[in-house]
Amino acid sequence: MLEDFLRSATGNTGEELALHRNAISWHIDAALKEIDTEPRSLGRAFSNLVRNASRYARSTIRVRAEPGVDSWMLIVEDDGVGIPEQERERIFEPFCRLDRSRDRATGGYGLGLAIVKKIADRLGGTVRVDSSHLSPLLIPNKAS
Repeated sequence: MLEDFLRSATGNTGEELALHRNAISWHIDAALKEIDTEPRSLGRAFSNLVRNASRYARSTIRVRAEPGVDSWMLIVEDDGVGIPEQERERIFEPFCRLDRSRDRATGGYGLGLAIVKKIADRLGGTVRVDSSHLSPLLIPNKAS
């Protein structure tokens, strides 16, 4: 099942979430029990999204999966400060850091979201940042 797969692929243990004082809520559409994708790549991209969200969330991460007409969307949202609109494309560039609070001291090399973009492209999907009250990231892909 998609939800079981995503839960196991988060890359975050309960201890890590507690350390950051974050909780994950899950909303996986029942129509998406099974999907046709490359599990290892999807797992890596999803893990990178959740780890990124957990670094910058204040307390809440929400994971949603929704069917589309010929695709499906995987949405990872957090309640952090968000990404300024003019910077949204840059966050998918390797080694990109938007400000001093997002430097090596906070962990990582600035490659996580660049990897997400490469995987989404290879799987025939897209990734983007949109405005919302939780600042979502999306990866659509084909549903089976």
